[in-house]
Amino acid sequence: MMRSPQAEVRRATALMIFAVVSSLVVVTILIALLVVAGSLILRFRQPVRDFGPYNIAARRSPMVAFVGDLLPPTLGDFTRVSLQGDLQKFKAVYERGAERISIEGAQAISLAAAQASVMRVQESDSRRGARSLIETARLGFSFYTYSDAERARLAYNRDRWFFDIIATSQRALDDFMQVFQY
Repeated sequence: MMRSPQAEVRRATALMIFAVVSSLVVVTILIALLVVAGSLILRFRQPVRDFGPYNIAARRSPMVAFVGDLLPPTLGDFTRVSLQGDLQKFKAVYERGAERISIEGAQAISLAAAQASVMRVQESDSRRGARSLIETARLGFSFYTYSDAERARLAYNRDRWFFDIIATSQRALDDFMQVFQY
């Protein structure tokens, strides 16, 4: 059975259209697979970001007008027994039974100044085995932490805010940092 030349042209055109469309679909699928594979590879190669102890890098920066708003009379089970200073330099003491939390801090003039305060704490309290992260200001936070049988200490900055917290035990510091939002 012989086909007319017009039928052969239609058949060849339909086959050509099918081949082109199929090729485009295959190329699109391959490109999508390459993009997905590339993004997965890049994700696995990136280092895990350290948000510091108590997830301090993910905490919000204080937006308060008074030191009493920053350090309220009670934080969880802790009761503030003293408060001195203003936002530029403050000091407070919280107690929970025999446990005591001393917190000093400041709203520094810049992120670099707040990180310098953390560095000063680290230098003045250089202990073996302390954990710290003091890097360039682009991170927005740095910290120094130390704990032994007598006390636990956490000094850190969150943007321009600097906090130096000394607790009578690691447990007290852990409990305090659960209720301290900054």
